[in-house]
Amino acid sequence: MIEIIAASEQQTTVINAFFARHSVAFADYDVKVHVGRSNSMHREAFDIEASKSSNFIEVKISVTDLKSVRWALNALRVWLKNGASEPLTLSDRPDFASRGVIEGFYGNPWTHQQRLIGIEHFGDFGMNMFLIAPKDSQWQRFQWRTPLTNEFVEEIGELVERGIQHGVDVSACVSPGLSVSYSSDDDVQAVVNRFLQMAAVGATHFGLLLDDIPDTLQGADVEAYGNIAQAHADFANRVRLGLIAADPSAHVILCPMHYAGRGNEPYLQVMGDQLHPQIELMWTGREICSGYLDISDAVIFDRTSRRPPFYWDNYPVNDGSMAQRLHIGPIAGREAGLQKYSAGLLANPMEHFYASLLPLGTIGAYLWKTETYDPYVAWDEILSDLVPVESDRKAIREFFRNSLGLTGAWAPAFNKIIGECSTAWRGGDPQKAAAAARAGAAEIAHNSAVLNSPEFCAPDFLNDVKPWLVKYEMGGQWLNRVAAVLDSAVAHDDKSLHAPLASREELITIRGELNNNPRRLFGDGFDIMLGELAFEISFN
Repeated sequence: MIEIIAASEQQTTVINAFFARHSVAFADYDVKVHVGRSNSMHREAFDIEASKSSNFIEVKISVTDLKSVRWALNALRVWLKNGASEPLTLSDRPDFASRGVIEGFYGNPWTHQQRLIGIEHFGDFGMNMFLIAPKDSQWQRFQWRTPLTNEFVEEIGELVERGIQHGVDVSACVSPGLSVSYSSDDDVQAVVNRFLQMAAVGATHFGLLLDDIPDTLQGADVEAYGNIAQAHADFANRVRLGLIAADPSAHVILCPMHYAGRGNEPYLQVMGDQLHPQIELMWTGREICSGYLDISDAVIFDRTSRRPPFYWDNYPVNDGSMAQRLHIGPIAGREAGLQKYSAGLLANPMEHFYASLLPLGTIGAYLWKTETYDPYVAWDEILSDLVPVESDRKAIREFFRNSLGLTGAWAPAFNKIIGECSTAWRGGDPQKAAAAARAGAAEIAHNSAVLNSPEFCAPDFLNDVKPWLVKYEMGGQWLNRVAAVLDSAVAHDDKSLHAPLASREELITIRGELNNNPRRLFGDGFDIMLGELAFEISFN
Protein backbone atom coordinates (compact mmCIF):
# COMPACT_ATOMS: atom_id res chain seq x y z
CA MET A 1 0.00 0.00 0.00
CA ILE A 2 1.21 3.52 -0.87
CA GLU A 3 0.13 6.43 1.34
CA ILE A 4 0.86 9.94 0.03
CA ILE A 5 0.79 12.96 2.32
CA ALA A 6 0.78 16.68 1.43
CA ALA A 7 1.37 16.18 -2.28
CA SER A 8 -0.26 18.19 -5.05
CA GLU A 9 -2.39 16.46 -7.68
CA GLN A 10 0.50 16.48 -10.17
CA GLN A 11 2.97 15.21 -7.57
CA THR A 12 0.57 12.43 -6.64
CA THR A 13 0.37 11.42 -10.31
CA VAL A 14 4.18 11.20 -10.53
CA ILE A 15 4.41 9.22 -7.30
CA ASN A 16 1.70 6.76 -8.33
CA ALA A 17 3.30 6.29 -11.76
CA PHE A 18 6.66 5.54 -10.13
CA PHE A 19 5.29 2.92 -7.74
CA ALA A 20 3.20 1.35 -10.50
CA ARG A 21 6.34 0.96 -12.61
CA HIS A 22 8.37 -0.44 -9.72
CA SER A 23 5.61 -2.43 -8.04
CA VAL A 24 7.76 -5.57 -7.87
CA ALA A 25 10.57 -3.82 -5.99
CA PHE A 26 8.16 -2.44 -3.39
CA ALA A 27 5.69 -5.36 -3.34
CA ASP A 28 6.61 -6.45 0.18
CA TYR A 29 6.32 -3.00 1.74
CA ASP A 30 3.78 -0.46 2.88
CA VAL A 31 5.18 2.95 1.95
CA LYS A 32 4.28 6.36 3.36
CA VAL A 33 5.53 9.34 1.33
CA HIS A 34 5.53 12.86 2.80
CA VAL A 35 6.09 15.64 0.25
CA GLY A 36 7.40 19.11 1.07
CA ARG A 37 9.14 22.02 -0.62
CA SER A 38 12.91 22.27 -0.86
CA ASN A 39 14.72 25.53 -0.14
CA SER A 40 17.27 24.85 -2.85
CA MET A 41 17.58 27.45 -5.62
CA HIS A 42 18.49 24.78 -8.18
CA ARG A 43 16.01 23.18 -10.52
CA GLU A 44 15.40 19.46 -10.10
CA ALA A 45 17.04 19.40 -6.67
CA PHE A 46 15.65 17.31 -3.82
CA ASP A 47 16.20 16.23 -0.23
CA ILE A 48 15.14 12.79 0.91
CA GLU A 49 15.01 10.94 4.20
CA ALA A 50 13.88 7.33 4.38
CA SER A 51 13.83 4.53 6.91
CA LYS A 52 12.73 0.90 6.80
CA SER A 53 11.26 -1.13 9.63
CA SER A 54 10.16 -4.66 8.84
CA ASN A 55 7.76 -4.24 5.91
CA PHE A 56 7.17 -0.49 6.38
CA ILE A 57 9.06 2.31 4.63
CA GLU A 58 8.61 5.95 5.58
CA VAL A 59 9.86 8.60 3.16
CA LYS A 60 10.12 12.37 3.41
CA ILE A 61 11.02 14.28 0.26
CA SER A 62 11.50 18.00 -0.26
CA VAL A 63 11.46 19.06 -3.90
CA THR A 64 11.94 22.16 -6.02
CA ASP A 65 9.72 21.13 -8.93
CA LEU A 66 7.72 18.26 -10.36
CA LYS A 67 10.70 16.50 -11.95
CA SER A 68 12.60 16.37 -8.68
CA VAL A 69 9.79 14.22 -7.23
CA ARG A 70 10.79 11.49 -9.70
CA TRP A 71 14.49 11.92 -8.99
CA ALA A 72 13.93 11.63 -5.23
CA LEU A 73 12.01 8.39 -5.77
CA ASN A 74 14.84 7.10 -7.98
CA ALA A 75 17.16 7.58 -5.00
CA LEU A 76 14.68 5.67 -2.82
CA ARG A 77 14.71 2.71 -5.23
CA VAL A 78 18.52 2.60 -5.36
CA TRP A 79 18.64 2.66 -1.55
CA LEU A 80 16.19 -0.24 -1.32
CA LYS A 81 17.98 -2.18 -4.07
CA ASN A 82 21.25 -1.83 -2.14
CA GLY A 83 19.73 -3.32 0.98
CA ALA A 84 18.41 -0.30 2.91
CA SER A 85 20.44 -1.42 5.90
CA GLU A 86 20.83 2.15 7.18
CA PRO A 87 18.41 5.10 7.00
CA LEU A 88 18.73 7.24 3.88
CA THR A 89 19.60 10.94 4.10
CA LEU A 90 20.48 12.61 0.82
CA SER A 91 20.46 16.01 -0.87
CA ASP A 92 21.06 15.80 -4.60
CA ARG A 93 20.53 17.33 -8.01
CA PRO A 94 21.69 16.53 -11.55
CA ASP A 95 24.80 18.00 -13.16
CA PHE A 96 23.54 18.59 -16.71
CA ALA A 97 20.49 20.81 -17.06
CA SER A 98 19.18 19.01 -20.16
CA ARG A 99 19.74 15.25 -20.27
CA GLY A 100 18.19 12.69 -22.52
CA VAL A 101 17.67 11.00 -25.86
CA ILE A 102 17.13 12.12 -29.44
CA GLU A 103 15.73 9.41 -31.66
CA GLY A 104 17.65 10.71 -34.66
CA PHE A 105 19.04 7.64 -36.45
CA TYR A 106 18.62 6.33 -40.00
CA GLY A 107 16.69 3.06 -40.13
CA ASN A 108 13.46 1.73 -38.69
CA PRO A 109 11.98 4.24 -36.21
CA TRP A 110 11.01 3.09 -32.77
CA THR A 111 7.36 2.16 -32.41
CA HIS A 112 4.92 4.18 -30.34
CA GLN A 113 4.85 1.43 -27.72
CA GLN A 114 8.63 1.36 -27.54
CA ARG A 115 8.69 5.13 -27.02
CA LEU A 116 6.21 4.82 -24.16
CA ILE A 117 8.37 2.14 -22.54
CA GLY A 118 11.50 4.17 -23.26
CA ILE A 119 10.17 7.22 -21.44
CA GLU A 120 9.76 5.17 -18.25
CA HIS A 121 13.32 3.93 -18.57
CA PHE A 122 14.58 7.44 -19.25
CA GLY A 123 12.93 8.52 -16.01
CA ASP A 124 14.78 5.71 -14.23
CA PHE A 125 18.01 6.98 -15.81
CA GLY A 126 17.43 10.50 -14.46
CA MET A 127 16.93 11.91 -17.97
CA ASN A 128 14.56 14.82 -18.53
CA MET A 129 14.20 15.13 -22.32
CA PHE A 130 13.20 12.96 -25.29
CA LEU A 131 13.12 14.39 -28.81
CA ILE A 132 11.66 12.28 -31.62
CA ALA A 133 13.40 12.81 -34.96
CA PRO A 134 13.78 9.54 -36.93
CA LYS A 135 15.51 10.26 -40.24
CA ASP A 136 13.50 7.74 -42.24
CA SER A 137 10.00 8.85 -41.25
CA GLN A 138 7.97 10.61 -43.93
CA TRP A 139 6.50 13.16 -41.51
CA GLN A 140 9.90 14.21 -40.22
CA ARG A 141 12.01 15.11 -43.27
CA PHE A 142 9.94 14.71 -46.40
CA GLN A 143 6.36 15.84 -45.69
CA TRP A 144 7.11 18.56 -43.18
CA ARG A 145 4.84 21.13 -44.88
CA THR A 146 1.83 18.88 -44.29
CA PRO A 147 0.17 19.19 -40.87
CA LEU A 148 0.63 16.22 -38.59
CA THR A 149 -2.26 13.77 -38.63
CA ASN A 150 -4.68 13.78 -35.71
CA GLU A 151 -3.59 10.22 -34.91
CA PHE A 152 0.06 11.22 -34.67
CA VAL A 153 -0.74 14.28 -32.57
CA GLU A 154 -2.70 12.04 -30.21
CA GLU A 155 0.34 9.78 -29.95
CA ILE A 156 2.55 12.76 -29.15
CA GLY A 157 0.04 13.81 -26.52
CA GLU A 158 0.18 10.34 -24.96
CA LEU A 159 3.98 10.46 -24.96
CA VAL A 160 3.97 13.94 -23.41
CA GLU A 161 1.63 12.74 -20.67
CA ARG A 162 3.77 9.68 -19.99
CA GLY A 163 6.78 12.00 -19.90
CA ILE A 164 5.16 14.27 -17.29
CA GLN A 165 4.60 11.21 -15.10
CA HIS A 166 8.28 10.28 -15.26
CA GLY A 167 10.09 13.63 -15.41
CA VAL A 168 10.75 13.61 -19.16
CA ASP A 169 9.88 16.47 -21.55
CA VAL A 170 8.78 14.98 -24.89
CA SER A 171 8.45 16.51 -28.34
CA ALA A 172 9.02 15.74 -32.02
CA CYS A 173 11.36 17.61 -34.37
CA VAL A 174 11.04 19.09 -37.85
CA SER A 175 13.73 18.66 -40.53
CA PRO A 176 12.81 20.88 -43.49
CA GLY A 177 16.28 21.29 -45.03
CA LEU A 178 15.92 18.91 -47.99
CA SER A 179 13.30 21.05 -49.71
CA VAL A 180 12.93 24.30 -47.75
CA SER A 181 13.09 27.83 -49.15
CA TYR A 182 14.68 29.75 -46.28
CA SER A 183 13.38 33.11 -47.45
CA SER A 184 9.80 31.85 -47.70
CA ASP A 185 7.39 33.05 -45.03
CA ASP A 186 5.10 30.16 -45.95
CA ASP A 187 7.83 27.65 -45.14
CA VAL A 188 8.52 29.35 -41.82
CA GLN A 189 4.83 29.17 -40.99
CA ALA A 190 4.67 25.49 -41.99
CA VAL A 191 7.34 24.67 -39.39
CA VAL A 192 5.66 26.88 -36.79
CA ASN A 193 2.34 25.16 -37.44
CA ARG A 194 3.94 21.77 -36.82
CA PHE A 195 5.40 22.98 -33.54
CA LEU A 196 2.10 24.51 -32.46
CA GLN A 197 0.33 21.20 -33.08
CA MET A 198 2.70 19.61 -30.58
CA ALA A 199 2.49 22.54 -28.17
CA ALA A 200 -1.28 22.05 -28.11
CA VAL A 201 -0.77 18.64 -26.48
CA GLY A 202 1.81 19.88 -24.00
CA ALA A 203 5.21 19.88 -25.74
CA THR A 204 7.55 22.72 -24.74
CA HIS A 205 10.88 21.85 -26.45
CA PHE A 206 11.13 22.05 -30.22
CA GLY A 207 13.94 20.75 -32.41
CA LEU A 208 14.62 22.42 -35.76
CA LEU A 209 17.05 20.12 -37.55
CA LEU A 210 19.11 21.31 -40.51
CA ASP A 211 21.62 18.45 -40.53
CA ASP A 212 22.53 16.16 -43.44
CA ILE A 213 21.19 18.51 -46.13
CA PRO A 214 22.57 20.23 -49.28
CA ASP A 215 25.10 22.95 -48.46
CA THR A 216 24.19 25.36 -51.28
CA LEU A 217 21.44 27.93 -51.63
CA GLN A 218 18.79 27.48 -54.29
CA GLY A 219 16.21 29.66 -56.08
CA ALA A 220 15.19 32.88 -54.37
CA ASP A 221 17.53 32.18 -51.45
CA VAL A 222 20.57 32.91 -53.65
CA GLU A 223 19.62 36.59 -53.83
CA ALA A 224 18.14 36.77 -50.33
CA TYR A 225 21.28 35.65 -48.46
CA GLY A 226 25.01 36.06 -48.70
CA ASN A 227 25.70 32.49 -47.56
CA ILE A 228 23.90 29.45 -46.21
CA ALA A 229 24.79 30.21 -42.59
CA GLN A 230 22.93 33.52 -42.84
CA ALA A 231 19.95 31.66 -44.32
CA HIS A 232 19.91 29.15 -41.48
CA ALA A 233 20.19 31.79 -38.77
CA ASP A 234 17.45 33.91 -40.32
CA PHE A 235 15.10 30.97 -40.83
CA ALA A 236 15.56 29.74 -37.26
CA ASN A 237 15.04 33.23 -35.85
CA ARG A 238 11.79 33.66 -37.76
CA VAL A 239 10.56 30.22 -36.66
CA ARG A 240 11.29 31.17 -33.07
CA LEU A 241 9.43 34.47 -33.38
CA GLY A 242 6.36 32.77 -34.81
CA LEU A 243 6.46 30.10 -32.14
CA ILE A 244 6.90 32.29 -29.05
CA ALA A 245 4.20 34.66 -30.28
CA ALA A 246 1.79 31.79 -29.64
CA ASP A 247 3.72 30.04 -26.82
CA PRO A 248 6.15 32.30 -24.90
CA SER A 249 7.51 29.31 -22.95
CA ALA A 250 8.71 27.50 -26.08
CA HIS A 251 12.34 26.39 -26.16
CA VAL A 252 13.97 26.08 -29.62
CA ILE A 253 16.97 23.83 -30.25
CA LEU A 254 18.71 24.05 -33.64
CA CYS A 255 20.85 21.33 -35.17
CA PRO A 256 22.97 23.23 -37.71
CA MET A 257 24.34 22.01 -41.02
CA HIS A 258 27.91 22.06 -39.64
CA TYR A 259 27.43 20.11 -36.45
CA ALA A 260 30.90 18.54 -36.07
CA GLY A 261 34.42 19.91 -36.16
CA ARG A 262 36.79 22.03 -34.14
CA GLY A 263 34.08 24.45 -33.06
CA ASN A 264 35.65 27.51 -34.71
CA GLU A 265 34.31 27.16 -38.26
CA PRO A 266 33.12 30.29 -40.16
CA TYR A 267 29.60 28.84 -40.27
CA LEU A 268 29.49 28.86 -36.45
CA GLN A 269 30.86 32.39 -36.38
CA VAL A 270 27.86 33.53 -38.42
CA MET A 271 25.60 31.65 -36.03
CA GLY A 272 27.23 33.43 -33.13
CA ASP A 273 26.64 36.82 -34.75
CA GLN A 274 23.13 36.28 -36.15
CA LEU A 275 21.31 33.43 -34.34
CA HIS A 276 19.07 34.56 -31.49
CA PRO A 277 20.87 33.90 -28.17
CA GLN A 278 17.92 31.95 -26.75
CA ILE A 279 18.18 29.31 -29.48
CA GLU A 280 20.33 26.37 -28.37
CA LEU A 281 22.85 25.06 -30.91
CA MET A 282 23.56 21.35 -31.25
CA TRP A 283 27.04 19.93 -31.78
CA THR A 284 28.48 16.40 -31.95
CA GLY A 285 32.03 17.41 -31.03
CA ARG A 286 35.18 16.98 -33.10
CA GLU A 287 33.66 14.15 -35.13
CA ILE A 288 30.19 12.98 -36.11
CA CYS A 289 30.73 10.09 -33.69
CA SER A 290 33.19 11.58 -31.24
CA GLY A 291 35.39 9.32 -29.15
CA TYR A 292 35.65 12.07 -26.58
CA LEU A 293 33.93 15.29 -25.57
CA ASP A 294 36.00 17.67 -23.50
CA ILE A 295 35.92 21.08 -21.90
CA SER A 296 38.58 22.69 -24.09
CA ASP A 297 36.58 22.03 -27.27
CA ALA A 298 33.38 23.23 -25.58
CA VAL A 299 35.08 26.52 -24.69
CA ILE A 300 36.14 27.04 -28.32
CA PHE A 301 32.61 26.31 -29.52
CA ASP A 302 31.19 28.75 -26.96
CA ARG A 303 33.55 31.54 -27.98
CA THR A 304 32.71 31.03 -31.64
CA SER A 305 28.94 30.56 -31.49
CA ARG A 306 28.39 32.71 -28.38
CA ARG A 307 26.57 29.94 -26.57
CA PRO A 308 27.61 26.66 -24.93
CA PRO A 309 27.20 23.53 -27.04
CA PHE A 310 24.05 21.47 -26.73
CA TYR A 311 25.54 18.06 -27.46
CA TRP A 312 23.98 15.66 -29.92
CA ASP A 313 26.04 12.67 -28.81
CA ASN A 314 26.16 9.99 -31.50
CA TYR A 315 26.42 7.04 -29.16
CA PRO A 316 25.22 4.28 -29.13
CA VAL A 317 23.82 4.85 -32.66
CA ASN A 318 24.97 2.28 -35.23
CA ASP A 319 23.35 3.39 -38.48
CA GLY A 320 24.97 3.75 -41.91
CA SER A 321 28.45 2.26 -42.12
CA MET A 322 28.24 1.21 -38.46
CA ALA A 323 25.21 -1.03 -38.95
CA GLN A 324 27.17 -4.24 -38.36
CA ARG A 325 28.45 -3.03 -34.99
CA LEU A 326 26.70 -3.53 -31.69
CA HIS A 327 27.37 -0.51 -29.48
CA ILE A 328 26.42 -2.08 -26.18
CA GLY A 329 29.08 -0.80 -23.79
CA PRO A 330 29.02 2.16 -21.39
CA ILE A 331 29.62 5.70 -22.50
CA ALA A 332 33.21 6.78 -21.98
CA GLY A 333 35.48 9.63 -23.02
CA ARG A 334 33.17 12.38 -21.75
CA GLU A 335 35.04 14.69 -19.42
CA ALA A 336 34.05 15.19 -15.81
CA GLY A 337 32.78 18.72 -15.30
CA LEU A 338 31.61 19.13 -18.90
CA GLN A 339 28.19 20.24 -17.64
CA LYS A 340 29.70 23.58 -16.62
CA TYR A 341 30.43 24.34 -20.27
CA SER A 342 27.42 22.76 -21.95
CA ALA A 343 23.72 23.51 -22.33
CA GLY A 344 22.83 19.83 -22.37
CA LEU A 345 23.40 16.45 -23.98
CA LEU A 346 21.04 14.17 -25.89
CA ALA A 347 22.22 10.70 -26.93
CA ASN A 348 21.31 9.25 -30.32
CA PRO A 349 20.45 5.54 -29.83
CA MET A 350 20.42 2.50 -32.11
CA GLU A 351 17.29 1.46 -33.93
CA HIS A 352 17.55 -1.63 -31.71
CA PHE A 353 15.37 -0.22 -28.95
CA TYR A 354 15.90 -2.69 -26.12
CA ALA A 355 19.63 -3.05 -26.74
CA SER A 356 19.97 0.74 -26.66
CA LEU A 357 18.66 0.92 -23.11
CA LEU A 358 21.85 -0.50 -21.60
CA PRO A 359 24.29 2.13 -22.96
CA LEU A 360 21.64 4.86 -22.56
CA GLY A 361 21.42 4.03 -18.87
CA THR A 362 25.14 4.65 -18.48
CA ILE A 363 24.76 7.98 -20.29
CA GLY A 364 22.09 8.93 -17.78
CA ALA A 365 24.49 8.07 -14.94
CA TYR A 366 27.22 10.26 -16.46
CA LEU A 367 24.86 13.18 -17.02
CA TRP A 368 23.58 13.00 -13.46
CA LYS A 369 26.99 13.11 -11.76
CA THR A 370 30.05 13.42 -13.99
CA GLU A 371 32.67 13.51 -11.23
CA THR A 372 31.72 10.15 -9.71
CA TYR A 373 30.70 8.36 -12.91
CA ASP A 374 32.33 4.95 -13.35
CA PRO A 375 31.48 3.44 -16.76
CA TYR A 376 31.52 -0.24 -15.85
CA VAL A 377 29.93 0.18 -12.42
CA ALA A 378 27.07 2.05 -14.12
CA TRP A 379 26.91 -0.59 -16.88
CA ASP A 380 26.55 -3.43 -14.40
CA GLU A 381 23.92 -1.53 -12.41
CA ILE A 382 21.78 -0.88 -15.48
CA LEU A 383 22.22 -4.46 -16.68
CA SER A 384 20.97 -5.74 -13.32
CA ASP A 385 17.73 -3.82 -13.86
CA LEU A 386 17.27 -4.91 -17.46
CA VAL A 387 18.15 -8.58 -16.83
CA PRO A 388 17.14 -9.24 -13.21
CA VAL A 389 17.83 -13.02 -13.10
CA GLU A 390 21.47 -13.49 -12.09
CA SER A 391 22.24 -16.55 -14.25
CA ASP A 392 20.70 -14.89 -17.30
CA ARG A 393 22.58 -11.68 -16.57
CA LYS A 394 25.93 -13.47 -16.26
CA ALA A 395 25.44 -15.13 -19.65
CA ILE A 396 24.41 -12.01 -21.52
CA ARG A 397 27.12 -9.97 -19.80
CA GLU A 398 29.82 -12.28 -21.14
CA PHE A 399 28.22 -12.21 -24.57
CA PHE A 400 28.21 -8.41 -24.58
CA ARG A 401 31.83 -8.32 -23.44
CA ASN A 402 32.68 -9.46 -26.96
CA SER A 403 31.48 -6.12 -28.36
CA LEU A 404 31.48 -3.01 -26.23
CA GLY A 405 32.79 0.32 -27.40
CA LEU A 406 32.28 3.13 -29.84
CA THR A 407 34.69 1.59 -32.35
CA GLY A 408 33.24 -1.90 -32.07
CA ALA A 409 36.78 -3.25 -31.55
CA TRP A 410 36.69 -3.85 -27.80
CA ALA A 411 36.17 -7.47 -26.83
CA PRO A 412 37.74 -8.11 -23.41
CA ALA A 413 36.11 -11.52 -22.96
CA PHE A 414 37.40 -12.88 -26.25
CA ASN A 415 40.75 -11.15 -25.99
CA LYS A 416 41.37 -13.07 -22.76
CA ILE A 417 40.79 -16.37 -24.54
CA ILE A 418 43.02 -15.65 -27.52
CA GLY A 419 45.65 -14.12 -25.27
CA GLU A 420 45.92 -17.39 -23.33
CA CYS A 421 46.03 -19.35 -26.60
CA SER A 422 48.75 -17.30 -28.26
CA THR A 423 50.90 -17.17 -25.12
CA ALA A 424 50.77 -20.96 -24.83
CA TRP A 425 51.55 -21.84 -28.44
CA ARG A 426 54.39 -19.32 -28.62
CA GLY A 427 55.73 -20.90 -25.47
CA GLY A 428 55.94 -24.22 -27.29
CA ASP A 429 52.85 -25.80 -25.71
CA PRO A 430 50.17 -26.17 -28.44
CA GLN A 431 48.13 -28.59 -26.31
CA LYS A 432 47.83 -25.99 -23.54
CA ALA A 433 46.74 -23.50 -26.18
CA ALA A 434 44.15 -26.00 -27.43
CA ALA A 435 42.83 -26.45 -23.91
CA ALA A 436 42.42 -22.66 -23.54
CA ALA A 437 40.51 -22.51 -26.84
CA ARG A 438 38.23 -25.37 -25.81
CA ALA A 439 37.56 -23.78 -22.43
CA GLY A 440 36.54 -20.56 -24.20
CA ALA A 441 34.33 -22.54 -26.58
CA ALA A 442 32.69 -24.34 -23.67
CA GLU A 443 31.88 -21.05 -21.95
CA ILE A 444 30.37 -19.67 -25.16
CA ALA A 445 28.29 -22.83 -25.57
CA HIS A 446 27.04 -22.56 -21.98
CA ASN A 447 26.17 -18.88 -22.32
CA SER A 448 24.45 -19.48 -25.64
CA ALA A 449 22.31 -22.23 -24.12
CA VAL A 450 21.19 -19.88 -21.35
CA LEU A 451 20.43 -17.09 -23.79
CA ASN A 452 18.48 -19.34 -26.13
CA SER A 453 16.43 -20.89 -23.35
CA PRO A 454 12.68 -20.13 -23.49
CA GLU A 455 12.99 -19.17 -19.80
CA PHE A 456 15.44 -16.34 -20.48
CA CYS A 457 14.02 -13.39 -18.53
CA ALA A 458 14.52 -10.59 -21.10
CA PRO A 459 13.45 -11.98 -24.50
CA ASP A 460 12.80 -8.57 -26.10
CA PHE A 461 16.30 -7.50 -25.18
CA LEU A 462 17.74 -10.66 -26.70
CA ASN A 463 15.70 -10.43 -29.92
CA ASP A 464 17.33 -7.08 -30.64
CA VAL A 465 20.80 -8.64 -30.70
CA LYS A 466 19.95 -12.00 -32.30
CA PRO A 467 22.24 -11.59 -35.36
CA TRP A 468 25.22 -10.97 -33.08
CA LEU A 469 24.23 -13.90 -30.87
CA VAL A 470 24.33 -16.18 -33.91
CA LYS A 471 27.91 -15.10 -34.59
CA TYR A 472 28.77 -15.55 -30.92
CA GLU A 473 27.62 -19.17 -31.11
CA MET A 474 29.68 -19.65 -34.27
CA GLY A 475 32.67 -18.23 -32.42
CA GLY A 476 32.51 -21.15 -30.01
CA GLN A 477 32.48 -23.60 -32.92
CA TRP A 478 35.46 -21.86 -34.53
CA LEU A 479 37.40 -22.03 -31.27
CA ASN A 480 36.86 -25.79 -31.10
CA ARG A 481 38.18 -26.11 -34.64
CA VAL A 482 41.20 -23.97 -33.77
CA ALA A 483 41.79 -26.28 -30.79
CA ALA A 484 41.83 -29.27 -33.14
CA VAL A 485 44.48 -27.53 -35.27
CA LEU A 486 46.59 -26.84 -32.20
CA ASP A 487 46.24 -30.44 -31.04
CA SER A 488 47.63 -31.55 -34.41
CA ALA A 489 50.74 -29.41 -33.92
CA VAL A 490 54.09 -30.51 -32.55
CA ALA A 491 56.59 -28.16 -30.91
CA HIS A 492 60.24 -28.15 -31.98
CA ASP A 493 63.13 -27.54 -29.60
CA ASP A 494 63.07 -23.84 -30.51
CA LYS A 495 59.35 -23.76 -29.56
CA SER A 496 58.22 -23.30 -33.16
CA LEU A 497 55.23 -25.40 -34.23
CA HIS A 498 54.81 -27.95 -37.01
CA ALA A 499 51.46 -29.33 -38.27
CA PRO A 500 49.91 -31.13 -41.25
CA LEU A 501 49.12 -29.04 -44.31
CA ALA A 502 45.39 -29.69 -43.84
CA SER A 503 45.59 -27.68 -40.61
CA ARG A 504 46.63 -24.55 -42.49
CA GLU A 505 43.72 -25.01 -44.89
CA GLU A 506 41.41 -25.34 -41.88
CA LEU A 507 42.70 -22.07 -40.39
CA ILE A 508 42.16 -20.30 -43.72
CA THR A 509 38.62 -21.72 -43.90
CA ILE A 510 37.79 -20.60 -40.35
CA ARG A 511 39.14 -17.11 -41.07
CA GLY A 512 37.02 -16.89 -44.21
CA GLU A 513 33.88 -17.93 -42.34
CA LEU A 514 34.62 -15.39 -39.60
CA ASN A 515 34.97 -12.53 -42.06
CA ASN A 516 32.09 -13.62 -44.28
CA ASN A 517 29.70 -13.01 -41.39
CA PRO A 518 29.40 -9.21 -41.47
CA ARG A 519 28.35 -8.72 -37.83
CA ARG A 520 31.16 -7.11 -35.88
CA LEU A 521 32.01 -9.25 -32.88
CA PHE A 522 35.21 -10.39 -31.14
CA GLY A 523 36.99 -7.16 -32.09
CA ASP A 524 39.92 -7.65 -34.48
CA GLY A 525 41.76 -10.13 -32.28
CA PHE A 526 40.25 -13.36 -33.62
CA ASP A 527 41.05 -12.50 -37.23
CA ILE A 528 44.58 -11.46 -36.29
CA MET A 529 45.15 -14.65 -34.26
CA LEU A 530 44.03 -16.87 -37.14
CA GLY A 531 46.34 -15.08 -39.55
CA GLU A 532 49.30 -15.25 -37.17
CA LEU A 533 48.73 -18.91 -36.38
CA ALA A 534 48.56 -19.81 -40.08
CA PHE A 535 51.93 -18.16 -40.72
CA GLU A 536 53.74 -19.05 -37.48
CA ILE A 537 53.17 -22.81 -37.83
CA SER A 538 55.23 -24.66 -40.41
CA PHE A 539 53.21 -27.18 -42.40
CA ASN A 540 53.96 -30.28 -44.47
